[in-house]
Amino acid sequence: MKLFLPNTLSSGMVLQRNTKVNLWGSADKTVTVRFLGQCYTAQPDTAGHWLITLDNLPPGGPHVMRIGDEELHDVYIGDVWLCGGQSNMQWTMSSVRYMFPEDMQAVNPAIRQLTVPQQMDFHAPIDDLGHGAWHGVSPAAIGDFSAVGYFFAKHLHQCYGVPIGLIQAAIGGTPIHAWMSRSALAAFPEALNEADRCTDNDYITRVRDEDAARTAEFHKAIDQTDPGLMQKWYAKDYDDDDWETRLLLQPWSGACSVWYRKTVAIPPAMAKKSAVLFLGTVMDADTVYFNGQPIGKTEDRYTQRAYFIPELPEGRCVITMRILSKNGGGFTAGKQYMLSTDAGSFDLSGSWQFHPGGAAEPPPQETLLHNMPTGLYNGMIHPLRKHTIRGAIWYQGETDASKPERYAEKFAAMARLWRDDWGYDFPLLFVELAHWEEGQCWDELRRQQRLALHIPGTAMAAAFDLGEHNDVHPQDKRTVGERLARCAMRVAYHETLPPSPFEIVAARHDMNAFLET
Repeated sequence: MKLFLPNTLSSGMVLQRNTKVNLWGSADKTVTVRFLGQCYTAQPDTAGHWLITLDNLPPGGPHVMRIGDEELHDVYIGDVWLCGGQSNMQWTMSSVRYMFPEDMQAVNPAIRQLTVPQQMDFHAPIDDLGHGAWHGVSPAAIGDFSAVGYFFAKHLHQCYGVPIGLIQAAIGGTPIHAWMSRSALAAFPEALNEADRCTDNDYITRVRDEDAARTAEFHKAIDQTDPGLMQKWYAKDYDDDDWETRLLLQPWSGACSVWYRKTVAIPPAMAKKSAVLFLGTVMDADTVYFNGQPIGKTEDRYTQRAYFIPELPEGRCVITMRILSKNGGGFTAGKQYMLSTDAGSFDLSGSWQFHPGGAAEPPPQETLLHNMPTGLYNGMIHPLRKHTIRGAIWYQGETDASKPERYAEKFAAMARLWRDDWGYDFPLLFVELAHWEEGQCWDELRRQQRLALHIPGTAMAAAFDLGEHNDVHPQDKRTVGERLARCAMRVAYHETLPPSPFEIVAARHDMNAFLET
């Protein structure tokens, strides 16, 4: 048996300072670890598993660690934080790059992230991530960092000067029960029934195949009935004079494709300049052309459209959009719609030429297997439990807001589960749901979040005031991250800070009393 190391233990990793730290894996002979001038050995058990515990490592780095014949470089020692939840935690720096352009050029090897691969298992917890690598902050890597996680880490690094490691385990749209084990869901029989159904491999295969088939059928029906594809409505010289003229923000109905065209005249001052085409957000997916050439596409309704054009030609140019909607659609009011250069910009929010394309029956709702109970806990949380962490930050609840009852109980059960997995009561800091116009029932979920503050070692970063009425993903991730960092300063680092309405710290320490409320 060859020496095996889990992906969390790899070059570039961050180990937790000033406490016991595990190194583990499998091998068929004695394992030797050399680190910081010390030598450690372990004998594999009958199954080949080995474990070595280091203690009280001082912060710093980069260091070199040798495990057997493996050499791990750029090893840092500092504070490690698990970043969990759904899309607002997963939302990357690349998604907010135009709001924080200076951070996109940052270089800081002492802030590092391991992105946990998206994997699920409904049968049992798994022990290894399968793949994944640690990366430090650099212009090449920062785009993939969790934006909330990055600003959280940046603030802590500025305050304490120690390396900060982020382990990002978040997937958009996921409910809390996806991140919990069967035992943690014992009081929630409805979730257990769903989990039981997912242990049937035939069911999983059937659901995946049926979803894929329905999606393919929908796209095929749209494409086959869309004359724009055959007639090349995206071509620069296509004649759109007989198309309807309508305002960009006017919605449409049906499961269909629609086409928009707009002609602009590029003046000499903007010619040969690079440009970005900002097109807000739209339901549900789009493909965009500039002078007949595709310049980008987006497959979801939430991502801010920003398409790069390397060089603008002088004179007449044509922007064409083909938009695919599953059940009616439209562009989001209040977003920016413009063609922008450093020499000026064009406002695109007014009139466009419009023409319907293809049509089909609305596709049925997808099953979304990764939303089912236990799958993501087994595949993405359980494999991390041996890697010592300082604490966890959590941004989730949007998906549970439609059924908020007992969310606080689920959160408490998840907190117990994760803390039991790691073997100690680490701080668990979470984010209040921000304001969103479509979140009509979110107030009850926020009430449940405040109930969860009865759990010892928790704190909530207020975020209602940071919301955007037209976007479930507010852009200001910096303030969210900094508020979480101040929560950490209060709870994990035991700082005495002035009272604040933006970091709400648990004040009650009787878990049983909380569960009785």
